[in-house]
Amino acid sequence: MMEYILKNKLDYALRYVLGCVLLFLSLWFIFQPESAESFKKFNQPDSVRQILGWTEAIVSLLFILYPTRFIGAAGLLAVFVYATYLNINSRL
Repeated sequence: MMEYILKNKLDYALRYVLGCVLLFLSLWFIFQPESAESFKKFNQPDSVRQILGWTEAIVSLLFILYPTRFIGAAGLLAVFVYATYLNINSRL
């Protein structure tokens, strides 16, 4: 019984909490004026910030839903890789 709870219910709860936190942070990233200023400081257009934020919000919603959790996880990985690339590229 305990193995069933740890295997199924805990997986759902952790995915739900992580997806909700990522959704909140992506919306914070979209609507926060300080993030727009930091993108301007590194000569990045605001459209890149908007696309990155909305893409992260959409794939985090896909990550929360059970049937699309693998697509959402792959999308989140792609968004994080692209954000890392932008961060490294702007610092050089």
